[in-house]
Amino acid sequence: EGEHRSSMEEDYFADTYQEAREKFLKAAKAAGAKIESLELKGQKGPEGETLAIDIAVLGDVNNSNPESLLLHTSGVHGPEGFAGSAIQTWFLTQLAKNDELRNELGRKKGTKIALVHAVNPYGMAWIRRYNENNVDLNRNFLLDPKQSHADIQNVDYPLVHEIFKPSSYGYFGNAHFMLRLCKVVAGFSFNFKRFKQAVAGGQYDFKDGFFYGGDRLQPGPQMLVDAFKTIGLNKDNKQLDTVLLLDIHTGLGKNGVDILITMDEKICGRLGDIYGKSHIQPPTGDMYKVLGSTLDIVESLAPTTAKNLLSVCQEFGTIPMLGLNLGWMLPTSLKSMIVRLPVLNALLCDGVLNAMLEELVAWCKNPKTSLAHKCKDRLKAAFYDQSTSWKRRILHRGRTVLCQSLSHIGITKHGGLC
Repeated sequence: EGEHRSSMEEDYFADTYQEAREKFLKAAKAAGAKIESLELKGQKGPEGETLAIDIAVLGDVNNSNPESLLLHTSGVHGPEGFAGSAIQTWFLTQLAKNDELRNELGRKKGTKIALVHAVNPYGMAWIRRYNENNVDLNRNFLLDPKQSHADIQNVDYPLVHEIFKPSSYGYFGNAHFMLRLCKVVAGFSFNFKRFKQAVAGGQYDFKDGFFYGGDRLQPGPQMLVDAFKTIGLNKDNKQLDTVLLLDIHTGLGKNGVDILITMDEKICGRLGDIYGKSHIQPPTGDMYKVLGSTLDIVESLAPTTAKNLLSVCQEFGTIPMLGLNLGWMLPTSLKSMIVRLPVLNALLCDGVLNAMLEELVAWCKNPKTSLAHKCKDRLKAAFYDQSTSWKRRILHRGRTVLCQSLSHIGITKHGGLC
């Protein structure tokens, strides 16, 4: 049974962007989806392959004014897309075999489902969290015409930029970085929430910095916004009442465990009714707040008459945010003791921020840094745990949350899918 499960998971997961794209498109075609590919002009993948945001539309596909929309997005942060891609490919593959669910979708007039594969195809292909212009696309969707990217100020980011800019990454790598980090955190009076907000909330002034949101809407996001408008998410569609956007991410939290994140505390109750209150992470406590994320798209594009608007990020944990990655120096017996202590475990593990910084250093030196470079392996591992157990958890919870989302828009007959 274990071997069968392992091979089943490999059917949906991929090792490269190109492989993931081919699996997604094959499954979308088999499911009878209407497919639109938004090619990223002027950019190619490591093997010269086309880079595109692919959208598979299901349901009442020819209805330009739907009443209900489910938008499922993956790959906003490049290598995080392998998890979302697998969930989408799994769903489309099962749909092709599931007559009851296909018939239910066909009968449901005024309802559309759009699966968006690889919002950041450049980042997924080149193993970059950011896009071809070093822009974090999850800080780039500032769609309010009254608010430009230049208007946004993260007043605390300049205090941390010195340790996160590429030229600051010293010869001693992790150890040097962690020492400087401790000094900066001390400058915040050890207010970790304020520090996290400064680092990860997004900034629009330092093009070589972390979480840079860009100075304008990027080409990929612009194409995606236009596609969403065509699908029916626009101000002129007065028929639209229900929109649910589910965006898949990895990196934050306990390995293989997902949380459902919202930036709007007012909708936590409704999200809890759909997915279970224990899974919802409200924008309180230690959570940092983000502007210009995918979660802002629905509110920005929907007509004011639409009353049932929800956006949520499903985030699967991988490795700690920070780590010294010293495990290779220690004997196995000692490592097995340390890993039981969460505080000391950071000494052994790599860290997400550490891996991001090393890749940024390499990219600033050469935007076409080879996938064979160690920084690419390190970044990929930070967001894509390739163990069978992790993949199994992603498919299980990804499937569960997707089915709960289908029920929310009125697709309740899943034909044993969930």
